[in-house]
Amino acid sequence: MPIYKSKEPTKDGRSWFFKCQYKDAYGEVHSKKSKKYMLKKEAEEAEREFLRSCGETISNKIIWDDLVEEFLENSHNKDGTLYAKKVNINKYGDIFNGKNIDLITPNLVEKWKIYMKSQPISVKSMKKIYHCFKSVFTYAVKKSYVAVNPFTIVGNFEDNPNKIENKDETRLYLTPSEFNKFINFVDDEFWKFFFSFAFYMGTRKGEQIAIQWKDIDFNNHMVKIYKQINVRGLKKDNLFIPTKNNVIRTISIPTKVWNMLINKYKADKSFIGFNDNYFVFGDIKYTSMTTIDRYKDYYFKISGVKRITMHQFRHSHASLLISNNVPLNVIAKRLGDTPDVVAQTYAHLFPQKEAEVLNVLDKF
Repeated sequence: MPIYKSKEPTKDGRSWFFKCQYKDAYGEVHSKKSKKYMLKKEAEEAEREFLRSCGETISNKIIWDDLVEEFLENSHNKDGTLYAKKVNINKYGDIFNGKNIDLITPNLVEKWKIYMKSQPISVKSMKKIYHCFKSVFTYAVKKSYVAVNPFTIVGNFEDNPNKIENKDETRLYLTPSEFNKFINFVDDEFWKFFFSFAFYMGTRKGEQIAIQWKDIDFNNHMVKIYKQINVRGLKKDNLFIPTKNNVIRTISIPTKVWNMLINKYKADKSFIGFNDNYFVFGDIKYTSMTTIDRYKDYYFKISGVKRITMHQFRHSHASLLISNNVPLNVIAKRLGDTPDVVAQTYAHLFPQKEAEVLNVLDKF
């Protein structure tokens, strides 16, 4: 039977393990995944000993659940991407659970697609989920567990040509006046600092909570953004992971935010044991995502300002710069994106930009 090597060895270097299915004395079917061994030969011998002791082996074929586990263990995706795949597979893959993978046919995949179309999600999301499931079987084909990929045969979801989706673009960001109304209701200095930083700096939420005092350039009023908190990843041993695009950037901090930062720094320095590894938005530990969302939603509720996500504070920052004619390459460098991404993602958000186009055209 197959012997596997984990991409995540134990601290002492053990990485080989076995998996199999067997029947117990009562005829019940079970799956067995062993502990990890230092050598492949050790895992093989342990498997033989286990099978001798447990009784009848029912199959050397791989079931979907084990294939998914092996796929995730051997994936080269970033940790956050890997987590998203695991969530989607667990949420939408019930129809495949417990089945030998050679029994997952194109017909069954068609039934899965019918189920997916009954879910309250967009075609765009279904397409992404399809690619997630397809990649699991692509791995199985590569490992010669199956000959063909049933997801490739069936194909992806198709857009409905008769469906028109209207997006309310004004809800993707806060205008300066809306932000000022919102921030005036924030009665806690820490949260006033936190949301002001998000609006005036354009950092992603994971990047912002990862900032430590050692990342602050006190002489030049700048902050170095090069990491984010690994809050959703599978490999919890890593507290920090690189930024989304692996882009390291150092960006300037405007005066009103800098003053808040200095006040926070003075308060933090009074803590016993304080050092420059303390988190700017926290203390010895970073502020949790759930805490951030709870306070954000509370202040939006009492302010009466339309509610946006933390990522849409980033939209708001980019749109503010665009509306004030800051060059795209400068905005891109500040956000850690490319000018093309900035143009495609943010340029349409301020309605007055279209009015500027008309003013130019009307002159001719």
